[in-house]
Amino acid sequence: MLLRRRPARVERALAEKAFAQTRYVLVVRVPRPIEVRIEDIYLHLAGTTKPVMGFHITLLGPFLFHPPETPGQVATQPVFGENQNTPTSDFVSRVRSVCRNWEPFSVRLHGLGVFKGQNDHLIYIQIAEPQTLIALHNELLKAVEGLITPQDERYRKWCVTSYQPHVTLGLGLTDRELEEFLHTGTLHPFDESFEVSGLWLAQQAPNGPWQYITEFPLGTSPKT
Repeated sequence: MLLRRRPARVERALAEKAFAQTRYVLVVRVPRPIEVRIEDIYLHLAGTTKPVMGFHITLLGPFLFHPPETPGQVATQPVFGENQNTPTSDFVSRVRSVCRNWEPFSVRLHGLGVFKGQNDHLIYIQIAEPQTLIALHNELLKAVEGLITPQDERYRKWCVTSYQPHVTLGLGLTDRELEEFLHTGTLHPFDESFEVSGLWLAQQAPNGPWQYITEFPLGTSPKT
């Protein structure tokens, strides 16, 4: 059987695989019952991508931790490892401080959206009324300023200068695959809500899978 080449998708996959540093994301995890509904509707379609760490809404990242740039400045102690590109106690305390001041809130996933390219599209589930997530993103971004840097300029644009919260369904879709996705979305409208009670930090070591390493509960939410 002949496989059609997907230059953009392959290029992205190779770049991700070859990334030489541990990278991180801070996300809202989609509850499993809603994940199952997403899988039932979309997973059979060409181009669908289910992340190893499950469907999620990215708040920050992918990003790297970097050593202090000011001469004489001392880095705070890593809390999940021993190398420089590791979450520090300063980062953890800043994120926890932000999260303590936020009470759990509701998120509604509603309908499909597209980041369009030339026969190379990203399709996602939209967030209805995303202002709360955007406000939390902006507060977190300000809190960790100077401690992290985006993985590359593409992610700097997506997650810093033009942040739009969403749940990614597929990357590198052709025009035809996009048309099929949108048709399915018309036949099976997606509309689900859930409560966000905490954020999760995940890491990916070079050539390794994404793994969750800690949760940041919102407000008075108990740790799990």
